[in-house]
Amino acid sequence: MLAFIFNHDTKTESMNGIFGWVEIEGEFGLPGDLTIDQNVVATIYLLKVAHSLAFLEGDIEWYCNSSLLSDDSDEIRQQENGLAVDFVKGSKVQVHVEWLKFSLTHTDDMLRIDVAELLFLNPKTSSLVSSLELSLMRMAIPLNMCCSSTAFGMKWTMLFRKFFSRVRTAIERKMKQIASKLCVNGSSNVCIYGVETGYSLAANYKKYNKSILEGVRELDRFMKWLGRLLFSSLYPSAPYERKSMAMELLLVMINVWSIHQLEKQESSQCASSSSLGTSYYHPYDQGLLLVDSTLVFVGTIVDSWDKLRENAFQILI
Repeated sequence: MLAFIFNHDTKTESMNGIFGWVEIEGEFGLPGDLTIDQNVVATIYLLKVAHSLAFLEGDIEWYCNSSLLSDDSDEIRQQENGLAVDFVKGSKVQVHVEWLKFSLTHTDDMLRIDVAELLFLNPKTSSLVSSLELSLMRMAIPLNMCCSSTAFGMKWTMLFRKFFSRVRTAIERKMKQIASKLCVNGSSNVCIYGVETGYSLAANYKKYNKSILEGVRELDRFMKWLGRLLFSSLYPSAPYERKSMAMELLLVMINVWSIHQLEKQESSQCASSSSLGTSYYHPYDQGLLLVDSTLVFVGTIVDSWDKLRENAFQILI
């Protein structure tokens, strides 16, 4: 089926003996050619079914030709044909990144939800989000902040609740792996997330896989960017839809990463003479924890919209 709809623009490997589009195009009940919109919609819904049946294996990554690997392999991944790669029951499937971008900006709300689900969720909750998925999220999230559809808003919020749970599980497990594999010697500090998170280990950096460490840092940068984006959407003249969505997602984030737990962690670190040990990861930028930021939510309590006042009150308590 993938070969039928991809129309030779996208390739599948390990499918020897399966008819492609050339063999069946023009047959009874089939169009002579598929438009870009038909290609995109068919691809996303087919991948959605494969995702629901647990046929998809791994995350959606940049496609990289092994024959072109070099020291600049990251640049090659992003430049080579603009292809993304995923695995469906062991078969490598290449999809145009532009198709994913097109679906994320499609007029159909449900199609945007479906492709976002492919990017946000993974049955393996301990796996980190790939760099391609994060870059696509950075494009999609701001574009969907002002949607007026109630059904879309509910599905979008539920999707983020699952995504935040995945991020928390993935980062906490990677933290434990890093803590167990790094050789603690007390001579040098390796800051995994940044100074503001308060999580650092004295360790021998070279003994650990740098790709995992960079993946954790990249995911942490994305989460802090998301927090700043949501907070910046609460400016006084912002549309109701933008404010409502931003506060809903901030409330979900706070429910996953409690501010009260963060305060307890910081107080215990101040009382302790050692900074080693387990630390409470949080995605909040330092600016979001200032008094001025709290006053923004206090001002929203007197908003004319009941929903905004209710969400602001829940965030403050």
